[in-house]
Amino acid sequence: GSSLWWAVLVACLYVVANIFSLEVKFRGDNIEVNLSEVPLAIATVFVSPLTAIAARLIALAADTAISGRRRWQALMFNLSFYALEVALASRLMRTFADVGEQSDVLVVVGSTGAVLAASASGGIAVGVANLLITGSSLRETIEHFRTSWVLFVNAATGAIIIGLLLLSPALAVIAALPLAALWATIRRNSELDRRITDLAEVSHSPEK
Repeated sequence: GSSLWWAVLVACLYVVANIFSLEVKFRGDNIEVNLSEVPLAIATVFVSPLTAIAARLIALAADTAISGRRRWQALMFNLSFYALEVALASRLMRTFADVGEQSDVLVVVGSTGAVLAASASGGIAVGVANLLITGSSLRETIEHFRTSWVLFVNAATGAIIIGLLLLSPALAVIAALPLAALWATIRRNSELDRRITDLAEVSHSPEK
C-alpha cells in the first residue's frame, strides 16, 4: 500500500543523506552535516513507528555496505541510536496527534517539534558517549553541543518539505530539486576547500 511506498522513500532518503553528507568548518573544527532530519520528519507523519524504525535500520545497513565501514562497535551503537531516535520522534508525533483535531499546520508544527526533540536527545546521547567512552574533554563535548544549530536548519527544511507534501507531492519534488542542486554545490566547494587546505599544509610542512 501507500505506507510501503513511503517507507521505501524514507529509507532511500536516509541513504542519500548519509552518502552525500558534507564537512563544514565550525570554530576551527570539522563537523559532518547531512539532511537526515528530513526523512525523519517524513517518517513521523506518513509511516508507523515500527515501519519508520525498519526503514532507518535498512538504510543504515545499505549505507554500511556501500561505504565499506565495518566496525561492529560503531555499527551496534548506530543501530541502537537510530532506532531510539526514530522511536522517540514517532512517539512524540503520535502524542501530539492525540491532543485533538489536527490541521496541516499543526501536523507540520508537531513533526518539527518531534524531530527537534528526538535529534537533540540523540545529540546529547552522542556527546555523553564521547565523553565517557572516547575520553573527550568536557570542553570538546560542549563544543559538540554548540553545533546544534544545524538541527534547527534541518528541522525547518523538513517542515517545508512536509508542508509541501501535504499540499501536493509534486510541489515537494519541485522544491527538492533546487535544494539538491544547492547541496551538491556546497558539497563540491567544501571538498575543494578541503583539498586546498591539505595542499597548503603539505607545502608548509618542514622538509625531512
